[in-house]
Amino acid sequence: MSNLLKLPNHAALPRIGLLEQVFRIHHADNVGSGFTVELNGGKYFVTAAHVVKGLEASNILEFTHRNGDVPCRVLDIRRPVSDLDIAILRLDRDLYSWPDVKYNAEGLYLGCECGFLGFPFGMSADGLPDSEGWPTPFLKKGWLAGSKSVSSTGRRFFLDGHNNKGFSGGPAFFVNPNTGATHVFGVVTHYRKEPTEREDNSAIKEITVNAGIVECDSLMPILRAID
Repeated sequence: MSNLLKLPNHAALPRIGLLEQVFRIHHADNVGSGFTVELNGGKYFVTAAHVVKGLEASNILEFTHRNGDVPCRVLDIRRPVSDLDIAILRLDRDLYSWPDVKYNAEGLYLGCECGFLGFPFGMSADGLPDSEGWPTPFLKKGWLAGSKSVSSTGRRFFLDGHNNKGFSGGPAFFVNPNTGATHVFGVVTHYRKEPTEREDNSAIKEITVNAGIVECDSLMPILRAID
């Protein structure tokens, strides 16, 4: 795989190191995504809080990555900002981290092309060049459609894109076109649904469908809380 992936429209995407930071996780009946963060010498694992609901320190959390299923014991789990759907964990072993990633939204602008990584429906890819068969996350893209404050410190970003169950907990990022640096600015948490109607056996039923709005909670206040 080349060091820098590109979409057909030449939008820059992350170096392979970020792909290796993203893990599929299993907790109870939930399958989601999460990623490693290295901060001031400390190593942490970040995911959506609802993916690990009920998880406590000393519990075992199962990860799927290069070496298959990897059980890790949770040493500590926190949700530093209650209004944000983000949990940060310390584990009993080091997982892969890539220190060249920047964890901020500097350079992010309205209409900016962004990407997000994860394992939709628990699926993974394994046919990428140079991946050696290890389960890589799916990559999807969207554009920053807006954001709003959800607390005195927290912010929620909205992407014009299509999210799926299983992406929750994965990183939302952009690549600064001026520097080429990868910036992880948020955690995928939800997607908006809207009601619609369809005909089923001559009866009209109301269902909900994906509205094409991806919600990502800001990572920065979480990192400030543990800094």
